[in-house]
Amino acid sequence: ELASDKNVWIELLMKRGMLHSRIKEYAAAIRDYDDVLRRNPECLRALVHRGIAYHLHGYLDSALKDYDQALTLHPAHLLVTNNRARLLMDQRKWREAIACFGDIEEEQ
Repeated sequence: ELASDKNVWIELLMKRGMLHSRIKEYAAAIRDYDDVLRRNPECLRALVHRGIAYHLHGYLDSALKDYDQALTLHPAHLLVTNNRARLLMDQRKWREAIACFGDIEEEQ
């Protein structure tokens, strides 16, 4: 498989995953993002979007793992930090959520 073919497949899977998410087919979206991550385990976009799909599907622990992995790859990513804080708020982990927002302030 050529590198350009791999990139085309990744883009197609990402777009299909986003479309599945848009119509609330989160399990299908997660499968597409899983396929992307099998091809490129460090794909930030796939981690972020899969985390969002997990979050919206109610799999909060899985979403948190994706957000944490994304932040390991890109520690100053504000969207991921915000998503992580919102997830912690959904889990009623108020102090951890506040700490996330504190991190955002320090990164500015």
